[in-house]
Amino acid sequence: DRRITFQQPALSADSFGDPLNVTFTDLGTVWASVQEGKDSERREDDSEVVTRTDTFKIRKPAFNLKPTMRILYASKNYNILNIKELGRKEGFLISAEIKE
Repeated sequence: DRRITFQQPALSADSFGDPLNVTFTDLGTVWASVQEGKDSERREDDSEVVTRTDTFKIRKPAFNLKPTMRILYASKNYNILNIKELGRKEGFLISAEIKE
């Protein structure tokens, strides 16, 4: 079991209301079992990018999960790809991708 933190996006805006950038704030930390996927390599903007899709299994948290959130695990940011409910709100199986 590992501790993972869910983070939600927040847009900051300039004085005219135009979006500047997206920042993430911590929403909650939960226990999870983690299954690491296989690395895959591809070229992106003339550089080699390694991606990996890991699976996180968690119990139902006290907050609602959204695919716009990200997961902080082992000091790395994972983008959520898929959220699948397990049983009758017993927990969730989350696929998330990391780029290195």
